[in-house]
Amino acid sequence: MENKTMTETILKVIEDKKEKIDLEKAQEIIGGYVEVVRLPKGQGKLLVDEEGLLKRLPLNREASILAKQLIVGNAIYFASGCGRNW
Repeated sequence: MENKTMTETILKVIEDKKEKIDLEKAQEIIGGYVEVVRLPKGQGKLLVDEEGLLKRLPLNREASILAKQLIVGNAIYFASGCGRNW
């Protein structure tokens, strides 16, 4: 079995209120169970890997800056008013 490690992370940005991401698509992008992180001052929300720290995923610098906390692995950013199904 090949041992792959993730070295780069993805931050998918959703700014169109009409764009929807269902659970299956979110899990595909994130790579696991999805957790919602609300951003400070109503700036939107992030979907992140709930088990990212346990999986020892790499730092997602852009998502961490947005959330003002440590975020690892891939993330989906919903701008304010977007992603109402989350």
